[in-house]
Amino acid sequence: MRVDGPEWEGLRVAADYTRSDRSKVLLQFIDWYLYRPGAALPERLPLDLLAQVLARAVEGAPEETEKDRQRKADLEIIAREVAARAREAQKD
Repeated sequence: MRVDGPEWEGLRVAADYTRSDRSKVLLQFIDWYLYRPGAALPERLPLDLLAQVLARAVEGAPEETEKDRQRKADLEIIAREVAARAREAQKD
C-alpha cells in the first residue's frame, strides 16, 4: 500500500503524539474492518487537539532539504483542513 502526501504526514504526527505509529494504526483499522475478534477502531485525537498538534508540527518542521520542505508543505495542507473542521465544529 502506498499513501503519499498530506494524509500520510498527518497520520504520522497524530500517531507519534499518541505514542503509536502509522503501521499500528493501520493494522488496528484492518483488523476492525475484517471483523477480527476483539478488534476495535484505533483511538484518535479529539478534533481540536489534533488541530493544535498539527499546527505545532508545522511550526517545528525542518526545511533543510527538498524532502523536508515537501513534508512541511504536506503538513500545512492537512493542518489547514483540520483547523477548518475544528472551527466548524465549534460553531455547532
